[in-house]
Amino acid sequence: MDNQRLLIWGVFALIAFYTWQAWQRDYGPQAVSPVTPAAVSTPAAATDPGMPAVEDTTVPALGDDIAAVTAP
Repeated sequence: MDNQRLLIWGVFALIAFYTWQAWQRDYGPQAVSPVTPAAVSTPAAATDPGMPAVEDTTVPALGDDIAAVTAP
């Protein structure tokens, strides 16, 4: 009788493992292939001839005249 229980638990574990593998294949994290790099898209504004070119994309620095906020 003990051997039958052991066999049933082994079959249950095998079925659970195969179910987990199938779930990972269908819904798990998608691996990125190292052979083909991911496509890099360029912004639409850079390729659109109707859009003016942006010269300066830096954010101006805040001056020292802004008071520091402290928590009470």
